[in-house]
Amino acid sequence: MKPLPIRLLPLILLFLSATGSQAQLKLPWEKSPPPKAQPAQPNTPQPADDEPPARINSPDGNTAVRIQQKAMPGTDGVTDFFTLEILQEGKVVARVPTEGYLISAYWSADGRLLAVNNRRGNSGDYLWVFSLPDGACLKKADDDTGTRWFETATQAIAAKIQNAKADDVYKSWLTAGGWSANGELLLNVRIRYRGKGVGVFNFSAPAAFKNGKWTTMPGTIQADP
Repeated sequence: MKPLPIRLLPLILLFLSATGSQAQLKLPWEKSPPPKAQPAQPNTPQPADDEPPARINSPDGNTAVRIQQKAMPGTDGVTDFFTLEILQEGKVVARVPTEGYLISAYWSADGRLLAVNNRRGNSGDYLWVFSLPDGACLKKADDDTGTRWFETATQAIAAKIQNAKADDVYKSWLTAGGWSANGELLLNVRIRYRGKGVGVFNFSAPAAFKNGKWTTMPGTIQADP
């Protein structure tokens, strides 16, 4: 360190006499003290990715279903403002107007049938069914087939559960849970009833598509805990 310039000594002595012996003089060549250490901040976990899938691929990768967030040409673009597409080996083989988002998709064991659960609102018929590889639509969401399955489920539940009346249905949902080994579609109708002592019940049943129409087999009823 270089000696203190003599010309600064009178100023230093004047400062010390004015402020007392406890004063600390910070000379220009002294380094600034290091900043105080900050307490460690806890790691903030990133929010989970809850976005619905834009595309679902088949197990063998040959087929896929996706929702394009644009309306099909020729539609009004008000109610069905998105487009659901089925792809076979990268080529679009089916295109239908829809809304909402994908929930899940199930391919039959032989790969010739595809069930798509497409959430389109707070309740309703979410189920599409397509044949492969041609992409023919065997069941549309919110169609007459879905209406009949809702009626079948409502009647079956009313026959088993006291106070489960059709007039007291609050909300209902129709989805698929997969395919049986025999190629039957595994339906699930979930119904929520108004009133005390009723609650929510699931009607599950297999359905087969033969000779151009759907046939529903006897189903089971289970209370939703």
